[in-house]
Amino acid sequence: MSALSHRNLLLLTASLVAAAAALLYRPISLRLHVLGAIGRNNSVAAIYDAIQPVRRIPGTPFTEDLHLHEPSGLIFGASEAEGPQRRLFFPP
Repeated sequence: MSALSHRNLLLLTASLVAAAAALLYRPISLRLHVLGAIGRNNSVAAIYDAIQPVRRIPGTPFTEDLHLHEPSGLIFGASEAEGPQRRLFFPP
């Protein structure tokens, strides 16, 4: 093979790797978020903090799907006591 064809092969390989990375980045990133392998996103808190101050409730790091019962003023949510137990809920 000549030097020109080695260069073309290298460019083709680099292009394929870049295309695969671009196509697979979002699905892999979402899966890692769901599995808890990468950090939490606090941008939602920043959005709501502009409307009214966000209050964190101690002892509820794994609570989601909150609902306010307006007549009583109570908040109900789906919770899990520990992170490892929560991760077992999601399918692989």
